[in-house]
Amino acid sequence: MIIDIHDVGHGACSVVTLPNQRRFMIDCGRSDIWSPSQFYAGQHFDGLIFQNLDRDHLEDLPNLRQSVPFGRYFSNPTIDSFALGTMKKWDMAPGVASAWDLLRNYGTANGGRIDMGPDSEELCMWHRYGTDFEETNNLSVAVFVRYGHFVMLYGGDMEEAGWRLMLQRPHFRNILPMVKVYVAAHHGRDNGCCEELFYYMQPSVVIISDYEHRFETQKTTAWYANRVLGIQDISGIQNALIPRPIRKVLTTRRDGHMKISARLNGGFHIQTEPSKPDYDLLEVIKALGA
Repeated sequence: MIIDIHDVGHGACSVVTLPNQRRFMIDCGRSDIWSPSQFYAGQHFDGLIFQNLDRDHLEDLPNLRQSVPFGRYFSNPTIDSFALGTMKKWDMAPGVASAWDLLRNYGTANGGRIDMGPDSEELCMWHRYGTDFEETNNLSVAVFVRYGHFVMLYGGDMEEAGWRLMLQRPHFRNILPMVKVYVAAHHGRDNGCCEELFYYMQPSVVIISDYEHRFETQKTTAWYANRVLGIQDISGIQNALIPRPIRKVLTTRRDGHMKISARLNGGFHIQTEPSKPDYDLLEVIKALGA
């Protein structure tokens, strides 16, 4: 299984390519220099999942609907067009308006399930609009993607209260120990950090999709690093004499686009494509005389 985490700044866009070559997209954010509607123009996708119905997760949706054919789409089924219109009455950005149009015309899900193949699975969990929460973040769809013994969790924009309510579900708790890669909720912001979540899971690495540091709420890298196992950094230095560092948190602001290659036995590796030089790494190489 191949999973691409695209660098869209403060937003989210990921593509999962299954071993049977079917693929689906999770969120459709964009940046000033990259968009899924241009990168994947004319290519067929079997599905599109909206984790959160906020503008940063939907920004490229109007263009995407014009340039990329999708077999199905899925969002929190308790949020219909009326509910979304109520929540976004004063913030109906173009991407949100496009999602509202889909919900109005086709409902909360369109099309059948994706043929994932014998060893793959996608599982979505969510809270109920009006009963559990009435704001979009905690109504995010938490998405598990599994290939054999490899499990990845996308946290959407879930906040601490949403995680605590989700943790009351035995099935959700039972999956957490298998998670190897966790895409941090709410772009790594501190209101998405939930201590109790890590009582049940200890992933190898956390991924944060966000732009450069602008606010104190973004500075959670150390918090996550203290709760994960870490992976060996295989990017950058190719000299076998230089020890490869252990990475515990990868971010699109530093690492750019990430490509995760997962194996049936649960093993995986991550390739990164930074959009700008890592000056700290350059200083290390200079100091070593490379």
